[in-house]
Amino acid sequence: MIRASCVGKRHWFTLSSLIWVLSGCTPLRRAVPPEALPKRVVLALDGLDYRDVLDARQRGRFAAFHEPARLISTFPSISDIAWHAIFGVNPPPGYQRVYYSTRHRRVLGDALSAIRPIEYEERMDQAFDTKFHHLGAYLISWPVARKEVDTDVAHVLRSRGRETVYLYNVGPDALQHTRGDIARYLDHLSDRLDTLQQRYRQRTGRSLNIVVLSDHGHNRARDAAFVPIAEALAAHGFETASALDTPNRVAFS
Repeated sequence: MIRASCVGKRHWFTLSSLIWVLSGCTPLRRAVPPEALPKRVVLALDGLDYRDVLDARQRGRFAAFHEPARLISTFPSISDIAWHAIFGVNPPPGYQRVYYSTRHRRVLGDALSAIRPIEYEERMDQAFDTKFHHLGAYLISWPVARKEVDTDVAHVLRSRGRETVYLYNVGPDALQHTRGDIARYLDHLSDRLDTLQQRYRQRTGRSLNIVVLSDHGHNRARDAAFVPIAEALAAHGFETASALDTPNRVAFS
């Protein structure tokens, strides 16, 4: 979502299309001294909305960066499809990890599938790719989202022999799904990225190239309520099920 770069003493921050952002972030496979810190960081933040970034900028956050810009997500605009499209890896078998298959005429995947790490996470240098991390992100959203950012900074400063380090955080998406304080999160992110840049310059004498992007935004409907789909269907004579083997059954994930 956000492309940040620091060249010499001049800092700029731009948000471009997904393809353009990532075309500038493809890992360079030439030899890198094993003791060298990375030159570039790609920070993939799940579900970070463009409008929330603008609000943070108005509060004076991300001041070293260039103005952000919109980008277009996939349809449907959900993470499993979007991240695989961004990073060019094998897509999930359906529109998400648990999905209704028209071929099999049933819902495929189970409850654990929804929190099981998937390929784009496993390819990251740091992705917190454990089932229980995903679960915790939705149960204790703020502590998990904050910890991810802190861990990212430490990971970059420990990394050696890689020109580009890839980091994925599920925290901001979970924080918004649970109606957490995204402004507080972005304030913390801005502070920690400033700290990362400062420590990096002290160690290397140069600036770190930082690319931050997201896969989709949010509707920001903070007063929205869950629709009782199963109850509404039952009231009209339909039965929810994992397979469509009778005319009155409805399946959804």
